[in-house]
Amino acid sequence: MESVPFGVDPSSGTGKANSRPPVLRRAGVASIDPGVLELPWVRQEVIRPFPTSLFATALRTGGSYLESVLDTYSGPWVDHDPVRTQKLRDSGVHSLMV
Repeated sequence: MESVPFGVDPSSGTGKANSRPPVLRRAGVASIDPGVLELPWVRQEVIRPFPTSLFATALRTGGSYLESVLDTYSGPWVDHDPVRTQKLRDSGVHSLMV
């Protein structure tokens, strides 16, 4: 695991490094409801998004992405990650920010 000190630009983590696709590591854990499991990824878990996903696009460009109303029944990411999609449905996740 690599750390990025507060205030330092993590630009080396964006784009393709050594011809490898970018990866995402979950850093935050937050829920307004006590006792709600933080799914679908645990903190510090490496997430390898599908190359054409909005996750991967945000990582490649160094930009951000917000899906304020998450559709867990349609879209390319639903087809490419059915296990996590079901976890999202089961846990009631309704938005996504990268």
